[in-house]
Amino acid sequence: SFTSTISGRGSNINELSVQLKTDFSKLNYEGYDFSQLNLEGDIKKGQGDINLSFKDRNLDLALETSVKLDSISPKVNTLLTVKGADLYELGLTQDGIRTAFVLDAEFQGNTTAFTLKSKLREGVAIYKREAYTFGSLDLNAMSNSDSLGVRILSETVNANITANGGIEEALPALQNHLESYFHDVDSIADKAADGDIKLKLDMVLRQAPILSEVFLQGLDRMDSILLKVDFNQKLRQFNAGLQAPYFKYGSSTLDSLVLSVNGAQDTLKFDLGWANVASGPIAIGKTKLEGDAAKGLINSSFSIIDKEDQLVNISSEVFWHGDTIQAKIDPESLILNKKQWVISPQNRLSVSSTRIDLNEFEISNGVQKIILSTTLPKETEEHIGAVFENFELATLTTLLNAEKPLAAGQLKGDIILENPFGSYGLVAGLGITNLMAIDVPLGTLRLDARAVGTGKYNLKLALNGPSTNLDLSGSYIAAPSGADLTLDLDLKNLEMSVLERLYKENISKTNGNISGEVKVSGTVNDPKYAGALNFNQVSFLVNQLNTQFKMAEEQFKIDNSGLYFDNFVITDSENNDFSLDGAVLTKDLTNPVFDLKLKADNFGLINSTKEDSDLFYGQVNMNADLTVQGDLTIPKVRGKLKVVDGSKLTFTVPESQLELKARDGVVIFVNRKNPDDILTRVDQNESSALAASLSGYDIETILSMGENSQFNIIIDEATGDNLQVTGTGDFNLALEPNGRTSLSGKYELSGGHYE
Repeated sequence: SFTSTISGRGSNINELSVQLKTDFSKLNYEGYDFSQLNLEGDIKKGQGDINLSFKDRNLDLALETSVKLDSISPKVNTLLTVKGADLYELGLTQDGIRTAFVLDAEFQGNTTAFTLKSKLREGVAIYKREAYTFGSLDLNAMSNSDSLGVRILSETVNANITANGGIEEALPALQNHLESYFHDVDSIADKAADGDIKLKLDMVLRQAPILSEVFLQGLDRMDSILLKVDFNQKLRQFNAGLQAPYFKYGSSTLDSLVLSVNGAQDTLKFDLGWANVASGPIAIGKTKLEGDAAKGLINSSFSIIDKEDQLVNISSEVFWHGDTIQAKIDPESLILNKKQWVISPQNRLSVSSTRIDLNEFEISNGVQKIILSTTLPKETEEHIGAVFENFELATLTTLLNAEKPLAAGQLKGDIILENPFGSYGLVAGLGITNLMAIDVPLGTLRLDARAVGTGKYNLKLALNGPSTNLDLSGSYIAAPSGADLTLDLDLKNLEMSVLERLYKENISKTNGNISGEVKVSGTVNDPKYAGALNFNQVSFLVNQLNTQFKMAEEQFKIDNSGLYFDNFVITDSENNDFSLDGAVLTKDLTNPVFDLKLKADNFGLINSTKEDSDLFYGQVNMNADLTVQGDLTIPKVRGKLKVVDGSKLTFTVPESQLELKARDGVVIFVNRKNPDDILTRVDQNESSALAASLSGYDIETILSMGENSQFNIIIDEATGDNLQVTGTGDFNLALEPNGRTSLSGKYELSGGHYE
């Protein structure tokens, strides 16, 4: 709610006079209180000032704006000064990032003809008590009937765009020109040729500390990315190039990406390639897609090289006419999984908005064969189907990893989609023998589906092997809004040995199996499910902890709303219990909500040596009485924790934390004259990057150290520097979501040393 005083007069916008003053008694946005916002304005005969300011503990800004009103070309000058903004407290980031900057901007004109001058200066971000400068950022733009210009200058991106026409003319001209290559419609070609637009774009994107260490923390390396575009409408020329030499984000890498597009007159040539793409189990080697397009006819060749061998080569011809796309594969150069495959020269695929047609689309290599058809025998409904004969699944999965296929096995049978543009249904009789997932044998997979009436289909899916036994059976009724489902999932047996082979770096020495039943109803678009998973004499060793965990006969329930635990007990090798009660609610799968109670009694958590983990090792037993609420973004933990008497833990400080990094524009500082300044304040116990790295948790616990509990910190393995303490104590431990930590209490030291 707010009170506002507004008075104004004037016969037109040029003569308008307005006085404005607003007081907000209540102003809430995304859960934050902005009621201290002040807004005032004074405009006389179309000219004047509008000022906005706000200041509280987490945001201090002032916006000063002068305006000159005009019905054709108004003018606005603005100065935004952000003295400090805590982006975490404002709900804008999940990490404790603070920022300050000054933005000058001047705009005059309208949507079709305007000039814009802006400069971001004095920009800085504070993260983990280190300052990262933005540098300056200049953005200038202008557009009118005969010219367009945009220029960006900054530490991370430089860009320059020029054209001899305004936005409303240049962008449609470029769009029509590109569409003329991919369509055979004369009207598009006529539009593309009608004009004299010239447009150029040059852009460079660079890595900077503020990008990789603050806002994109998973970005390990990004070599400068270059983009160039040169378009001449009258000469019918278009040239574009993109280069990304190396990009690494987390565990994903892209090496030597190059895109080249060159259009002259009626033909556009394109060439896309990279040296390597890797992400988790996916590893794609040297890849190239090249070809040309002219008046709707697109010829292309796609290839992947594995070491020195041609893994894949597919050459094709595509013709785009109206809403119909027709495609055929060149039979002379079809290579899959390093083998030459055969396809009829008359092969053809035709796709429109209402129909799919396939002609002589049969691909074979020796006894292996795939038939794709829309005219399969005994099929009376409109359909699209695939028939497999002795087909090796690795033929396709090697595209994603040539050395370790993600899946392997031999396919036999058929799978058919009936009425693909209406109330579709599935008919199948398909089997995969010797099915493997990442070198783990799973057995035989069988899918059977048959029509049993008008629009009704029975379905059965089974996976059977020495370590797996799963059935999915039931029926569904085809409907335009999505099929109605009545299905039963019966997991009779999943041996823990299967999970051990899939996650061999994390777990070992597994025993037991998992079983369960889940019923599925609702529709394809809105399925409903409910059931339970059972852990039957399950045990496994967590390799890094070197601790064996067991679940004798435990169960948790599952449905659309979440996972539910009722005294779910895990025991250690000495039969000490850890129990779990409550729920994990999954209405939002990306951010589940917790409502859990955890209890442990002398539970063996760690039993490792240096050979098991370089970072930490020892023998640690715990008592716990905790509640976990909140969500995955900020879990809230309350209760008591105790390190049991006689526990021993050694922690090795990583070498990377011992090194001092010399970095341009990065300093560590505090403001002693104004300790409450948003930008430079040091919140209680916020004293290190380690504390900041613990952000994202809300913890309040009583932490107790049992008698003779020993802790060792190896400060520097190279020199042997280490700290050892032995004693007992009780502490109040608090960890706030922004990383602020608090540890208070009494600790009685009975022994130790620093060497």
